[in-house]
Amino acid sequence: MLFKKNFLAVAFVITLSGCGFQPMLKSDLAGKQSFILTVKGNGYATYTFRREMEKQLALIPCLSNETYRIDISLVGAQAAAAVNPDATVGRLSSTYNATYRISTKNGKSIAKLNTVTSSYPVVPRDEFVTKNADLAATVRLMLSLAREVALEVVSEIKQDQEKKQNIKAH
Repeated sequence: MLFKKNFLAVAFVITLSGCGFQPMLKSDLAGKQSFILTVKGNGYATYTFRREMEKQLALIPCLSNETYRIDISLVGAQAAAAVNPDATVGRLSSTYNATYRISTKNGKSIAKLNTVTSSYPVVPRDEFVTKNADLAATVRLMLSLAREVALEVVSEIKQDQEKKQNIKAH
């Protein structure tokens, strides 16, 4: 009985291997826009931002034959957003700025700035809650900022392509 099941499984795999079956979700590098990404910054926030940017840029289809270079500088700051009556901090505000330059090999470049801000409660008697709120806010900010930057990159590439087409038409 076991031999019969194994035989059927092997026969099925051999049959499928010769039928031209291809996975639906395979990677197609030829259909992706080419980017060179550099991110400068410190800490876990920069790591999270860079990973999300890589994911967002990998989703962009080929809009141009050029390779775009994206240089990003990420800077974050925290400040008290609310103070309790006993002079302790009740809420912290986190702000991150992404200053970036999109450039091509022919020397054309454009500089941009995106800023995101969020706040979270500070619980002085429970450091665990405060640390988790800080981490969650940072991750949320980095994901949001990476998506915004990726949308700006796509927008700039499309505008550049439209300008090229308009020049060729005239």
